[in-house]
Amino acid sequence: LYPVMVGAVGSNQTPKTTTGTLIFNASSGDLSATTFTASSDVTLKDNIQQIENALSTILSIRGVSFNWKNNGNKGVGVIAQEIADVIPDIVKENEQGIKGVNYDSLIAYLIEAIRELKTEIEELKSASLRLQKRLGGLNTKLVLQFLDEKNFSAAFEILLRYYDKFYD
Repeated sequence: LYPVMVGAVGSNQTPKTTTGTLIFNASSGDLSATTFTASSDVTLKDNIQQIENALSTILSIRGVSFNWKNNGNKGVGVIAQEIADVIPDIVKENEQGIKGVNYDSLIAYLIEAIRELKTEIEELKSASLRLQKRLGGLNTKLVLQFLDEKNFSAAFEILLRYYDKFYD
């Protein structure tokens, strides 16, 4: 394990060694620290737009487990070539043609995907409450159970009986 040299690239600043809070293991390629902070201040950004269709984007990404070829260590993550097809801006390629993923950027997609899911959940809750009020508790539970079981004909049978009872 080696302490990491810290200094501005191309500057006359004297590099400093850390006291063990930033560690690089050359044999495994592991870099660890107590905190990584990315610049995110609004004053540094232009053309700010909310991410659209984040849920479908996230659902198209595969999370995988694997072993690193260089040392056999177990890892989890994504495949850069697959991410490049979906979110090309967060994939970078080095001089040797090896691709890497800016995992921090996936966080924004996850945040927006959660928002989309929350909206869907709220809509389903509202629809469920409306259904409960119209059908009554027992019938609603049966319909929801049949829908969960993908037994659509049984669910629609209850709905049609209710409709016929009140609207004929």
